[in-house]
Amino acid sequence: ALAVGAGQCALFATNASLSGTYMAWMSDGSHDASARLTHATVPYVLTDGTRVADDWTGLTSGALQHAINVTESQTTKSTLVWTGTSSAGALAGNTCNDWVNRLAVQPATVGSSTASGSGWTATGSDFCTSSYSIYCVQQ
Repeated sequence: ALAVGAGQCALFATNASLSGTYMAWMSDGSHDASARLTHATVPYVLTDGTRVADDWTGLTSGALQHAINVTESQTTKSTLVWTGTSSAGALAGNTCNDWVNRLAVQPATVGSSTASGSGWTATGSDFCTSSYSIYCVQQ
């Protein structure tokens, strides 16, 4: 199921002429984001160069230096974001049946692209039929 998010991240990066490998900041019932993603020792930055965190520890500290509100095409976007993930990178709440069922009755955990506290990744939940963004992290 997480391959869907990874495939979307690869497509977004290719369409925006970004080099590198990108993976979705998403967890499911079998995989926490923290177990799948590289724990960078270099800064996490937005596509416009704005620093989000100094490293993995900063990214998962619950307080970002800047909200993740810039898309792969360097436009600002205020939206909810599918994550299923706590600020520590662990599974948090529901995940639309591991991201394979948009018609799932239960809600899934979402973050907010306008938040720089822990709400960036887990601000609440919404029903799986909603259309939201995903965070893509360069590996």
